[in-house]
Amino acid sequence: MEPTLPRSAPNGAAAPAAADPMADRKIARCFTRSRRRPEELGRLPGWSLPWTFTLAQVGVFSGALFLGLLLVMAGATPIVLVPLLVVGGGLAKAIRKVRIDDRSLTAGLGGWVRWWVAKQGEARLAGRAADVVSGNAVVGADHSLWVAFEVQSAPYGLLADAGTCAGAVAAVERMIESVDATRWKLMSTVEPVSHTEVAQRIAAASHAEAWDVEVRSETERLRGVPMTERRFWLWVMIGRASADNDAGAMERTLTSMGVRSPARASWIDQDLVREATEAATARASASLRLVPATCQQVRMLLDRIPTGNAALEDRDDFAAGEYAHLRPSNREGAATVGDPGVSEGASVWRSGDAQWGEPMKRIAVADAWPRKVAHASVVVSQLPDAWQIPGGGELLWRLDSLPDAWDWLIDASVTPHSVATAKTRNQHRRLNSQIAQYEGDAAGVPPDLDNAIHLVEQQRQSLANQPNSDEFEATVVLSTAINVGDGDDAVAAASKKLDEAIAHLTGLAQMFSVTVVAPAGDQRAARKMWLPTASKPQLVRHYKQFMLADGIAGLGPCLKSRLGDPQGALLGMADDVGGCQPVLIDPTLGPRAHEINASPKSPSVGIAGDLGSGKSVFCKRLMWTTLTMGGKVVVVDRSKDGEYVVFARALAAVNPAVSVEVIDVTDPNGLSIDPMRVGLPDQLAAETATRVVGFAGDLDPRSPVTTGISLLAGERPGTPLANLVAHGAEQDREISDDAAQWRRLRDLLTVLGKDSIGGTMFDPGRKPANLGSDLVVLWAPGLSLAEKAETPSDVGASAVVFGAMAIARALTFADSRRFAAVLLDEAWSLFKDPRALTLIEEALRDGRKHQCAVWLASQSASDFGVAAELTELLGHFALFRMENEQAAIAGSRLSGLDQDVVAPVLMALPTGSCLWKDVAGRIGLVDVWFPANPAAQVAIDTTPESLAASAQTPQSVGVGS
Repeated sequence: MEPTLPRSAPNGAAAPAAADPMADRKIARCFTRSRRRPEELGRLPGWSLPWTFTLAQVGVFSGALFLGLLLVMAGATPIVLVPLLVVGGGLAKAIRKVRIDDRSLTAGLGGWVRWWVAKQGEARLAGRAADVVSGNAVVGADHSLWVAFEVQSAPYGLLADAGTCAGAVAAVERMIESVDATRWKLMSTVEPVSHTEVAQRIAAASHAEAWDVEVRSETERLRGVPMTERRFWLWVMIGRASADNDAGAMERTLTSMGVRSPARASWIDQDLVREATEAATARASASLRLVPATCQQVRMLLDRIPTGNAALEDRDDFAAGEYAHLRPSNREGAATVGDPGVSEGASVWRSGDAQWGEPMKRIAVADAWPRKVAHASVVVSQLPDAWQIPGGGELLWRLDSLPDAWDWLIDASVTPHSVATAKTRNQHRRLNSQIAQYEGDAAGVPPDLDNAIHLVEQQRQSLANQPNSDEFEATVVLSTAINVGDGDDAVAAASKKLDEAIAHLTGLAQMFSVTVVAPAGDQRAARKMWLPTASKPQLVRHYKQFMLADGIAGLGPCLKSRLGDPQGALLGMADDVGGCQPVLIDPTLGPRAHEINASPKSPSVGIAGDLGSGKSVFCKRLMWTTLTMGGKVVVVDRSKDGEYVVFARALAAVNPAVSVEVIDVTDPNGLSIDPMRVGLPDQLAAETATRVVGFAGDLDPRSPVTTGISLLAGERPGTPLANLVAHGAEQDREISDDAAQWRRLRDLLTVLGKDSIGGTMFDPGRKPANLGSDLVVLWAPGLSLAEKAETPSDVGASAVVFGAMAIARALTFADSRRFAAVLLDEAWSLFKDPRALTLIEEALRDGRKHQCAVWLASQSASDFGVAAELTELLGHFALFRMENEQAAIAGSRLSGLDQDVVAPVLMALPTGSCLWKDVAGRIGLVDVWFPANPAAQVAIDTTPESLAASAQTPQSVGVGS
């Protein structure tokens, strides 16, 4: 379920800061309306007609008049002129007013005629999809020469702030400006993501033996999940391919006679291709990275023309290991046969031989053996004159919010900036000259003429303000496809599904005042636009839009919602896109982000959410992942029910490979967690002991007693805290304030050592706990830091809670070669004490260099507002449902996003979904999944109902099952 977003920011675009609401926004414009406006003849001098008319209307009316005169001259009665002139006037008016498929009457009727002709049979889309592919160069069937690139997308999240979104749109705009060509095609395809590809990213996170089990489990689960990925491509036309010398002359002669033979690889000017490729990548390096496409990628784009994104319905159903010996594999010493970088000859494009038909008005059907595919192509026919970016447009980016997969293509012809400026200036002069025709007329200047002059003036100003931008005549086509089943009604059923997809797209476009149509009779022509040819179908002329670079960027091309780490466990699926986009999480990645060419980040996580929102499951998910990757986790569990104690015991039952230690600090017969005796390194033990004793005795950190405890702890490793303080009191027997303080501290620790709770820390007779386990749970049920201690028991309980925190910190810092994390659930009570807050902030600040993390969980995001430094030091946030409005507003502040957008989202989140901030700072919605390993599900799902069900139905579940 996707939460409903407020109308003020359509489809989730975040609003900018309230201080300056327009700081990160700009206005994108489309100049089609002014450029399409035909030249007005105006009113005839001395006449007072209530309308103006165009050349086309004059021509139709004149034709009717001329026909009538011919009939009269041939002997017909003059009365015949009346119906002819009436019909001619009606047709003249219809030419301007009546539109079919949102294009002129004649163009629409022509489309219907073409559809009727196409309905009678089938034909090839093109004789050849392409002649030659050599590296990233492709020669079309008309011998036009193109170079192909893959475009690296700009990150553009559903809930990203306006400044980040504006920067992404600006990067796309600079990329468009950098393309130095008279013709280019920018396109996007939705491709299936293989489960093996995701499994490889999961496997890369760890080499631990237990992690192999997770990888196998996730691979098996992902086998049936239809995951998708949007990719972006740019084709740039750089000239024509032609043979040299006499052969070239002969080829050009045959071409002029209408005979065009297939091109050959030897016709390609490789120097020209190399120079064009290097120049394009260099110019785009400051915006979006262009990567020269491979021969295989270009062939894929050509071969998918008959199939489109219908391939998303085809899944790999092979079981693991089935026919493994028949699958491609690299063998040492294998020889290369042929040239893998060149494909030549029409016979290469088997799928290009598909037979195409238009059995119904809005679809084209390709009979591409062994399957039949139905396509629906939709064209952008009208754009608003102006719209805001980010937030007011980005239609192409928003396609991923639809339930259907849509490919798109922008076919652009370029008019140089200087030429466009001159044309606009001349058009402005011509329109202004028409004003004189209406001087003295009571009706005044027609409103449409005034509006056209205003629009042309805006275009002049835009060209002046953007000297780096050319003018683009762009046609935007969007396409979706589905496989046609068997049976007589299969095409009709496919047409109905495609109509539903078009309806979804039309509704989305209408939200942003964009008109899209599926033109009848031009569905095959729309698919031809994906071919690398210089020729343009009539469709391009009918639906071209006039824009500058900012207008094309304002449509949202090359923007992509990205979330999650490049490797790690499968956290879940992105909840802000229509398809299944996996989101990975590697809790250990932050300190070693340099391994993926990124800056090291804090691995610490802030977690907030109401009871029952999925917060605890997320914490256990983090713990399971960290432990199976070979890390260490220490938990301070203050819940009365021992939620993490139950998890630890369940984990020990299903995964014996993970060592578990649970210590109940309230057990009078339990173990001791005295930091001097639990096996910590000497320096960490001394530092922790000093902190714990100082907290219990309320000592000044700069006092001589505190200094003495620190020195004694360093000199006498392994000595219990009570004995350490007693030794200090024996050494300082002088009558002084320091000696009295030593004695008071000794007496206090003696009393605390006899307390049922305080004895866990200060009783030297108890057996020390073994804290070397992979998972250590320090259970302090119901204990908290007392704001004002009234009895020694209160002091002991607070000291144990603080000591548990300090020991957890020390355990995670003990070995910097192994990642470790400390989980502090219900951390709100710990934030109230300045010394505890200081301890947490130190752990957060030093965590990155010690390869450790602090996971802070609380029911309200407001709890994280106690200190600004606290939120700054957290590298990640996971915000679950917050039904309280104030908590949701605090959560939006925690995320750094606009509260008007984020707060309603947080209040509407379903259980198990969260707002996640990843290691790269990207923010998006994630539907959190349980791990695929059955053992993990048993360990994590520790609700009373699940435990009761497990008890009634015994299971033998373990690692590797």
